[in-house]
Amino acid sequence: MKSNKVFVFLLIAIIVFSLVACNKPGDLNDPRPSESSREAEDSKLEPKTEPVGDPTEKPTEVPTEKPSSEVDDHTIVIGKPIQIGRFEVVITELKVVSTLVEKDALRITYDFTNTEGKDKDETRPIFTVRFKAFQNGVETEEFVLSLQVDLTKILTSVKPGEQIIGVQDAVSIDDMNAPLLLELSLYGDDEVYSLEINDLNEYK
Repeated sequence: MKSNKVFVFLLIAIIVFSLVACNKPGDLNDPRPSESSREAEDSKLEPKTEPVGDPTEKPTEVPTEKPSSEVDDHTIVIGKPIQIGRFEVVITELKVVSTLVEKDALRITYDFTNTEGKDKDETRPIFTVRFKAFQNGVETEEFVLSLQVDLTKILTSVKPGEQIIGVQDAVSIDDMNAPLLLELSLYGDDEVYSLEINDLNEYK
């Protein structure tokens, strides 16, 4: 009977020892790294790369201001040649004179050159060049008679390639104290050159 008890205790001791051996703490502290820890370490060792854009993409161009295009100067300048149409006009003098009816007028003295080809016809300044004047937005009288305006040369024919100097014409002045806009053009042409005169008394 006593030997049976000893055998049972030995059997229980063997079973307990076997269970303890299968669940020993060494299994919980396995020095080999787990799969998740290896992945974490690998991610630390991998070099980080910055996102790179499309190498074929062109860099953004900064818009540059384009130079403004030159504006044609259609301002009359005393002594400066004006190429208008197929003719050249050089205004050499502006002078306030009196008309036959004792009104004021602006006399225009200019040189006229017929720059048309040799195969063209002769022309007269009176049929080619036109002067107009405006005061307060209203055109003044265009036809002026004055003993101080020599109309001889304006009626003279000029052949192609030739020039006539000292041609005179005039426009009427309605108010000596108001600004005057003088315009130069050709008959049948829309191109206009102009001069703003603020003080007519400077031309007396």
